[in-house]
Amino acid sequence: MDFGSCIREMREEKGLSGRELARRANISQAYLSQLERGENKKPSPEIIKKIAKGLDEDYNELMTLAGYLYETDLIQVETENIKSRLKQAKSNLKQAHDTYEKSMKDLNKLLTLNFDVYYKDKLLTKEEKQKLLTIIETVLD
Repeated sequence: MDFGSCIREMREEKGLSGRELARRANISQAYLSQLERGENKKPSPEIIKKIAKGLDEDYNELMTLAGYLYETDLIQVETENIKSRLKQAKSNLKQAHDTYEKSMKDLNKLLTLNFDVYYKDKLLTKEEKQKLLTIIETVLD
């Protein structure tokens, strides 16, 4: 099945008219019709991206259908995507850890928030934490 036929099938499965897909993809209805009839065999990657968005389909899958990507290309693209997401997750985790570590060094937060605080292996009660906070505020303020 050629690219245009695949696009038409996807569009019809989603219950979209050619006019609606063209509107969503921000391309002309005439151009979409040419693609679906096979008059334009290989649209540009930019057009494919617009169509993928309009159909709510994966861009890389449409690029493969259009003959731009092959299985090895997809694996490489997906590997790069995973690496990018892992890098972002690592950054987010470091930021969360730094924030947590900073809050654990803030005695006021330790005593006022719902953290378990121990003194010589004894868990301090809410009242004991409040007494300590009062003493510290008296000494330091």
